[in-house]
Amino acid sequence: MKDLNDEAFVQKIFEEGDRLDKTFIKEAKKRRAAILPLLRDIVSNEENYQKEDDEFWGVVHAVHLLGLLKDEKAVDLLLKASEFSHTYDIEWIWDAVPECFSLIGPSSLPALIGELHKENKIESKIAAVQGLWNIYETYPETREEIEETCIQALQKDVLPELKAEIVADLLTLGRKDLEDIFNELFDRGEIDMDVLPREDIEYFLSHEPKIPSHFIDIESFYSGKAIKERQKRWETEEKQDFALDYFHYLLENGDKIG
Repeated sequence: MKDLNDEAFVQKIFEEGDRLDKTFIKEAKKRRAAILPLLRDIVSNEENYQKEDDEFWGVVHAVHLLGLLKDEKAVDLLLKASEFSHTYDIEWIWDAVPECFSLIGPSSLPALIGELHKENKIESKIAAVQGLWNIYETYPETREEIEETCIQALQKDVLPELKAEIVADLLTLGRKDLEDIFNELFDRGEIDMDVLPREDIEYFLSHEPKIPSHFIDIESFYSGKAIKERQKRWETEEKQDFALDYFHYLLENGDKIG
C-alpha cells in the first residue's frame, strides 16, 4: 500500500471490504492531510451508503477514519452520515459517529450544540447529544457547558423525541434537582412518551448515577481478532440465509417435486 498514490490508497476502502486491518490505519495516519478531503467527499455522497458487497464497506471505513484522524472539518458531515446510516440501516456508522466526535474533541462542541436547534432529522440530533456526552466524559473541563446546554434545550422548541433523550440522559447523570422541570415537561406534553414513559423518572433516580456516554473502540474494529469474529458472523449468516431460501423453495415447489 505504501507504493499507491493517495487516490488509489483511499480506493482500497471500497475494494477490501471487511478485511482492512491496522496496517492500513497506520498508513492512513501518515497520509492524514492528503486523504482527509477524499474521505470527506466519500462521506458526503449519499450514493456511497447504497453500495453493495465489498463496496458497501467504503463509507463505513471513511466515517471511522474521519474519527481516527480527528478531522475537525468533518463534524457536520458526520452528523449527516448519522442520518444516512439510519436511512440505509448501517449500524456500523451510527454506532461509531458519537465516538468520532469524542476523538475529534471539544472543537466539535459548536457544531453539536448548534445541531440541537436546526431543523434536521432526529437521527443527527441524537448523534449530537450522544457525542456531547462522550466529550463530557473524556474532557471534564467541558462538563458545565454541556450540562447547561442540555438543560437549556429543554426550555426551547425542540422535538419531543429529543427532549425525551435529553431528560433520560440527565436522569442517568443523577440530576435529581431537575425533577420538577421534567414533570412540567411531561405535564405540557413536550416529552415523547414512547421514548421515555413518565414512570421511568423514578426508575432512573433510583439507580446509581453515571455518565450517559456511548463509547466504542473504533481502532479495535481493525484488529485481527475483530476481523476474524466478523468473518465468522458473515459465514454463519450466509449459511442461515441459504437454508432459509432453500426452505422457502421447498414450500413453494413441494408439489412440483417428483
